[in-house]
Amino acid sequence: MSLLKTSLLLTPLVLLARGAAFAVPVLLAGWFGIDPRMDAFYYALGVPTFLLVVATSALSTVLIPLLAERPGMAVGSLALGIGTAAAAVGVGMALLLGPILPVLTAFSVETQEQTLSFAWALVPFVAVTAIAAVFRNGCEVEGRFSVASLGPLFRALGTLGVAGLLRGQGPAMLPVAMALGTGSEALWYAAWLGPRLGSLPPGIVSRLLLVLPVFGGEALVATNPLVDRAFAATLATGSVTMLEYADKLRLAPQTLLESTLVVVAFSTWANLPTSRRKEAVEQGLRQVLLLAPPILAGLVVGSLPLVRLLFERGAFDPRAVVPLAQAVAAFMPGVLGTLVGVLLVKAHVLAGRYRLVFLLGLGSSFLNAGLNALLAPSWGLVGIAGATSIATTLVAAVAWGLWIRSEGGGGGGWSRAIGAAAVSFLLGGLLWGLQPDSISDPKLWLAALPLVGMLGLGLRWGGRAG
Repeated sequence: MSLLKTSLLLTPLVLLARGAAFAVPVLLAGWFGIDPRMDAFYYALGVPTFLLVVATSALSTVLIPLLAERPGMAVGSLALGIGTAAAAVGVGMALLLGPILPVLTAFSVETQEQTLSFAWALVPFVAVTAIAAVFRNGCEVEGRFSVASLGPLFRALGTLGVAGLLRGQGPAMLPVAMALGTGSEALWYAAWLGPRLGSLPPGIVSRLLLVLPVFGGEALVATNPLVDRAFAATLATGSVTMLEYADKLRLAPQTLLESTLVVVAFSTWANLPTSRRKEAVEQGLRQVLLLAPPILAGLVVGSLPLVRLLFERGAFDPRAVVPLAQAVAAFMPGVLGTLVGVLLVKAHVLAGRYRLVFLLGLGSSFLNAGLNALLAPSWGLVGIAGATSIATTLVAAVAWGLWIRSEGGGGGGWSRAIGAAAVSFLLGGLLWGLQPDSISDPKLWLAALPLVGMLGLGLRWGGRAG
């Protein structure tokens, strides 16, 4: 079955699971609004989020080729070891927060104390997150893409169930809810894999050390949300919380495509002979360029009605709607760069260019921090989101150039995909001026028509490429 067909079959499952996962921040926004307690929670959650990105991105990049080479590996033992290491990192980061909070944030003393309390309470969540990521990788490498796609559904249901029961305790119960929800996800994966406890294959440690630069590069990229939160913490009260909600909306299309095209692509590439990988990599890149831009352009045009539909209720302050929508729109252009960059990094890893991945990660972290320092003071949340978009796009362009230099290609076969991507973003920029106000505004549906047409063309051309 082709890459595109497999990805399309997974799309309904991913939409169901990720839709449920996205309901978590939406409900939290309605329950607790935007206040210093939520700033404290989301700032403390920055460390687990960093480890979550490392676990889901860096670990998958390192572990999937390893698991593909060693079928039947003791995944349970590997997960316990990595979970223990993640918990140790969580403890270390909680210890570091004490001295850094007064220096790097504009939080009050009370908010700083709440942030530290959350950091310690989130340590179990950190460990369970790493364990769930290893189990998920085990499912993906065995071709259980449907099982892997549904995992976030169990996490969301567990988190919301516990949060609903303990809602009267306020945000203080959130670390418990998140740990138990992620535990439900880990148990779902484990049920399909079996425990697989036992000694690890010989040479596993040396192999992990060999790909340490890959892990380091991916970990550096994962620090970017931490940097974004640090700059948001220097802005007005509520900025950290608003950045979190804007980031969740950014991750919605990104996760949809990563959980379908990217997951299937990487697991497929890892099992292909070297002679066939170059063609498969370029096919995956063309399909992302054809499918992602119309979706992203639509989200730019509809950012304001989308934010109103999802967040404008309960304790959420209506005055936050417009700045939140502006930040969402500023995030969208960088999602394409992220998707292309993720695919290229994984392709470079399979080609054995481990140091290059580290250097790309290092460049990404420095570029993002520098752009934040330049844009955040004047542009606020829009500047932070814009810094992310610019940095991810530039890093993806460099990674692509290095791929072409190493592997060849990049000729006429790319013109259709690149042209379609450019037209989609041009349409999005022009239609953004319509400024639809609500989801029922006729201007929104009028703007959607040409973008749906571009998506249809992308599906048709991408199917031929597949």
